[in-house]
Amino acid sequence: MTELPTRFRDWTNRYSAPVTVLCLVVLLLCGATLFWSKSASSVPIEHQAWYRDSVTGETFMAAEQLPPIVSPAGNPSARVYYYGCGACGDDDRFVGYYYKLSDGAMRRIAENPQLEAAAWGPRFPGRMYSLDGETWVEAPDPASAGVGAALAKRCSAPNYLRECREGP
Repeated sequence: MTELPTRFRDWTNRYSAPVTVLCLVVLLLCGATLFWSKSASSVPIEHQAWYRDSVTGETFMAAEQLPPIVSPAGNPSARVYYYGCGACGDDDRFVGYYYKLSDGAMRRIAENPQLEAAAWGPRFPGRMYSLDGETWVEAPDPASAGVGAALAKRCSAPNYLRECREGP
């Protein structure tokens, strides 16, 4: 029984250079397969968000970015937050609110890219919220924009308001 491991060890010692090259080729092939198997648009679901095209009204999922982003149709698109009353099923889910940054805020970020990190944080100037996707209110957070009060009216006891990651 101990003869096989000893023979294998002797063989790998004798042919160490070809064995090393073979291992490197297999490792490179595995790495290349992993690299090319993930398309450029494959973003884990937890790093994606829903957006609404301001011209067509269509919603789509894309990598989470500071809104507005450009839709597949080439139009500005705000972030959409979905909510449900107790559950997030098709019958329970609804648009809670829309979110984007003002044109001025986006200009400030374009002029100074270091501001992008701050824009993800609370109370960044230029945050815009809307309940209908048409009328926008500039506020430091959704609660200040009246979103929380409007959402609280949507659900009645015993159902509770909850954010849904699923979209339409």
